[in-house]
Amino acid sequence: MTTVRNASFPEDQDFPTRTLARDLALRLAIVLTIIIVALGSAYFFITVSQARSELLLQATNRVEELSNVLSIPVWNLDKNSIEQICQAYLQAENVVGVRVLDDTGDSIYEKPTDEANLIVETRPIEFNGQQVGSVEVSVSTRQIDNLRSNIFLLMLSIVIVVVVTILISTWFLLQRFLSQPLSVLTMGIESFASGDYSQRLKPMEQKELNIISEQFNAMANQIQARDQLLEKRVADRTRDLSIASSVSRQITRVLDMDELLHQLVAQTKEGFNLYAASVYIYQPEARELTLEATTGEETRQMTKAVKTLSIDARPSLVAQGAREQTQIVNNDVSESKDYLVDPSLPDAKSEAVFPMLVGARLIGVLDLLSEKTDRFSEADIQILTTLAEQIGIAVRNAQLYSVQLQASAELRRADQMKSQFLSSMSHELRTPLNAIINLDEMVARGMVGPVTDEQKELLEQSLVSSQHLLQLINDVLDISKIQAGQLKLFVENNVNLHDEINTVVIMVKPLLEKKPLELVQDIDSNLPIIAGDRRRLRQILVNLLSNAIKFTNQGAVTLSVRNQEDQIKFSVIDTGYGIPIESQAVIFEPFVQTLDGIKQEGTGLGLPITRSLVEAHGGELWMESEIGVGTAFHFTIPAENNGRMGEK
Repeated sequence: MTTVRNASFPEDQDFPTRTLARDLALRLAIVLTIIIVALGSAYFFITVSQARSELLLQATNRVEELSNVLSIPVWNLDKNSIEQICQAYLQAENVVGVRVLDDTGDSIYEKPTDEANLIVETRPIEFNGQQVGSVEVSVSTRQIDNLRSNIFLLMLSIVIVVVVTILISTWFLLQRFLSQPLSVLTMGIESFASGDYSQRLKPMEQKELNIISEQFNAMANQIQARDQLLEKRVADRTRDLSIASSVSRQITRVLDMDELLHQLVAQTKEGFNLYAASVYIYQPEARELTLEATTGEETRQMTKAVKTLSIDARPSLVAQGAREQTQIVNNDVSESKDYLVDPSLPDAKSEAVFPMLVGARLIGVLDLLSEKTDRFSEADIQILTTLAEQIGIAVRNAQLYSVQLQASAELRRADQMKSQFLSSMSHELRTPLNAIINLDEMVARGMVGPVTDEQKELLEQSLVSSQHLLQLINDVLDISKIQAGQLKLFVENNVNLHDEINTVVIMVKPLLEKKPLELVQDIDSNLPIIAGDRRRLRQILVNLLSNAIKFTNQGAVTLSVRNQEDQIKFSVIDTGYGIPIESQAVIFEPFVQTLDGIKQEGTGLGLPITRSLVEAHGGELWMESEIGVGTAFHFTIPAENNGRMGEK
């Protein structure tokens, strides 16, 4: 395609206001004006020079005549005679001044003048070969000045008349014989430029303009034909891109392998008007290509060699494309030795093979057949290559999705078995453990006979260990119920938070006896009566307070409860070491109990259970911590039963 570039012009030139007639008239007027001025200047200088020469000759003649008249000793002439002679010469044309001097240089007669531009001629007065005086004659140059002015005015008048005449006549002639044809030509070009490609120019009288119109018509024919071809190509490409886009949308909606491939080959065949479309999937273990989907599969009598291809098979364009991992296009299979004949597709004339790749991984091959030779153009190849890449990604996603479904099913079965095992083991362990605790208490109290102090101490240690083990079993049972979705709350509508908080404080106070810690209570006095599970609310607060006391060696642990109208906010704040950033991300995960290398007894289930219990009440649990300052756990529960509490 030829690219036409517009010439650039300076922005300050207003070309649209200029016309050819005006430009030609102005240029012709300028040229003729220069010629007239040059000729007038020559005439001016010649005439002025000639007039000056004549004045100079006149002055010379007058001074020589006066010198001859006075060629007797001037002292022999009286002043009246000299004055009369000089006045007679002053009557001559252009003579404005006369001066007569004796032999000593003294003035005998002088007639001065005020004029500035003069021609002055001086001659000696001689008698018997001796100079007895001198005479001086002044001639005015007013005649030359007047001549110069007259010539200038004449030239100016001639120039004005000529320029005006030329402008008017040239303008008229050019408008008649040039501007009108050019206007027709310009209107035709502007109409064509605006998009009317059917515009053509009529023949013109002037040969040059007629050549331009013929060339324009020829160019317009070429552009119109090229535009029509371009529109057809754009329409074809738009159609192909629309088909590719439709296939791409289908890819994103379907993850089932069989359904996906059958829909893709059907849409590709119909959209691109092909003879057949097929998708082969590569099996790397067997180094084979299996035909997973093809159009008209129910009517095609495919041979075994077509259904399953070795990647090393020859002849086969499909196997070759898979081996070389590059597209192969053969627009006339009758002349190809590498074409594998399929008896069920006897009318195939062209074949295009596109490997489906994800990175360097071969997923399969997209095989396309047409009943026309030279069916696949370069533009088709580009679009179909992209389509094959998208299909490859879709197939790979479908494969991964299938694997993920299998893995998810196995994980769900394993998780279900784990939850069932934990629940069963917890129930099986709690029954004998409760019996052990009861028996230890009975023996320690002397209910079955007297015991020594040493025996009582050992029994109490056994009782503490058994109770701790029972708590661990209860935690495991709780987390198994939570993970199995079987946690249930026993909701009561008359829970007094002040009573529950007092009970919790009494339960955790023994933990403070061996540490220099203060338990600070910051409780609002106007806490409402709420709906909730009393035992689980106590469990939440006990878990948070016991953790705070466990990880704080000095300072204080603060329990804050605030009434925020629609919800109650609880905060447990300690002055312990704090929790590092990297540990905060996993602190609520089950069985996590390591905080910056410090290990405490327990299973690491307290915080996960606590968060689940808070969420079961329709609330939210979060934390804030800073190393060296301490940690704060906050949680909220609704002030009223809003229907979010219940089974969790």
